[in-house]
Amino acid sequence: MADTHIAGPESLETSGNGGFAMPGMANPPLAARGSGQALSQVQPQRERASDPAWKDYQTVFTNAKAGMEGVDKARVQQIVWEMSKDSAHFKNEQRKQASVQERIERMKSQAAAITPAELAAAGRLLDARIASCEARRDLTRTWLHVDMDCFYAAVHEREQPELKRLQVAVGGMGMICTANYVARRFDVRSAMPAFIGKRLCPKLVFIKPDFAKYTAAAEVVRGALRQVITRFLSQARGGRGRAAAAEEE
Repeated sequence: MADTHIAGPESLETSGNGGFAMPGMANPPLAARGSGQALSQVQPQRERASDPAWKDYQTVFTNAKAGMEGVDKARVQQIVWEMSKDSAHFKNEQRKQASVQERIERMKSQAAAITPAELAAAGRLLDARIASCEARRDLTRTWLHVDMDCFYAAVHEREQPELKRLQVAVGGMGMICTANYVARRFDVRSAMPAFIGKRLCPKLVFIKPDFAKYTAAAEVVRGALRQVITRFLSQARGGRGRAAAAEEE
């Protein structure tokens, strides 16, 4: 069997949402010009001056996520705002947002000053760069990514099926590692402070993390992958995960 590469989480025991990525399906296309995604909070302009301040507040805790269809976003937005507005983190985010807004205004002024000739020249340079990148693309390998959805919670639900009917979060009263789909209906999610999760979902049940169980479950998945793929990488999502060298049979 020809080598197939898989890029994914190596230490699933360090990630609430495990994931495997496999080199082996077509390489992703080049990003479109100007594409990008803001990871920090975004503060849109208030629709009306009379609108409450919380309507401007957008964070990772108010973004859409799988299992959160039908969530009352306005309610979540207001609760997160009220429980965060006096914190040092919130005030620091406000300072950062003000700095970002100033930078945006400077960039808009610079963009407005660009002449049509300068824009056309920049476009030609960019097209040449894209053509060069396309010429070097390696299409001989495929990448397949396998994600272990709400991994920590799924491991506990496998041992205790009754948890599937409850609003469950893995973690302690400090930080939530992950939440099952029942809890996600209340917008409870990973990396959310537990006190906010409890406010959103008063019946939230907390399960203490068990990393030995997660490691064992992750190895079961890796074992299955080894049966069909000669090479793969496993890497946990999140800051504590680490990349592993490719494993070969």
